[in-house]
Amino acid sequence: MATGKKMATDELKRILELHRKWACGETGGKRADLRGADLRGADLRDAVLRDADLGADLRDAVLRDADLTGAVITGAFLRGADLTRAVLRDAVLR
Repeated sequence: MATGKKMATDELKRILELHRKWACGETGGKRADLRGADLRGADLRDAVLRDADLGADLRDAVLRDADLTGAVITGAFLRGADLTRAVLRDAVLR
């Protein structure tokens, strides 16, 4: 999902909600593919991003308490990102 421009907050919220539904096995959900997205400074606090594809620009993003279990974070830019208490179990960080 390479966009070249910063993702709108409303669009990000929609993607996060669809992914949460997908991760929880609820109907109408969809796995998040955020590869190439510009999420600099985004507030992803408490987000459920299990098994999401997060190869995005996450510089200065707030990922406090986010569930990143099994997420693919390959190729992400994480400089300045706040990963305090984020769950990274089985995440791919190559």
